[in-house]
Amino acid sequence: MPDQMFVFLVVAALVDPIRLIVFGLLGVFAVSGTATEAVRTVFAVPDTATPAVRAITLAVCLSIAAGAAYVWPRLNEHIRLSVQSSGAPDDPTHRPFDMIRNTVYEQHSDRFVHARSEAETRAIIRRIDEATAGCRLFVGAQPEWNLWQRCRAAYTASSFVAGALQFALPAMISLWWRRRGHRKSRPHL
Repeated sequence: MPDQMFVFLVVAALVDPIRLIVFGLLGVFAVSGTATEAVRTVFAVPDTATPAVRAITLAVCLSIAAGAAYVWPRLNEHIRLSVQSSGAPDDPTHRPFDMIRNTVYEQHSDRFVHARSEAETRAIIRRIDEATAGCRLFVGAQPEWNLWQRCRAAYTASSFVAGALQFALPAMISLWWRRRGHRKSRPHL
């Protein structure tokens, strides 16, 4: 079951339009002649070094894509679990750590720092419970202490796989399109 869920995670990340735009544009930019020409112009590189400039441009774009693939799941988790005002009045005497002490929520204590009322604390607990249920679905039955690490690992791995596909497919299409255009412009002998 977890292997099928991993495929689901990859497909879900693959069809995310924002990810597709970010990684796809990086892939197209990496193989475009415009990027190579820009690097050569900015750094005054001679024409003879064009293959090296292409390799450097590709390596930089791949590094940016890998960094984005690593950060993306963590940013998503942070947004999903972040505090949103519940509309309840602020309670200056509220101490969320008293509510979560000696519970499974204690490992998520950093999420409760900005909770200003009991309603916000309960909302954070609810979001953590929902995320935990989703993690259990994706990584299977795991001990509580290991669950979040395995879930993050699954999200990160799926992010890398989807990011690689989102980077490579538009890059390959762009290369094919450029080569197709060069073949049409050559005179036939």
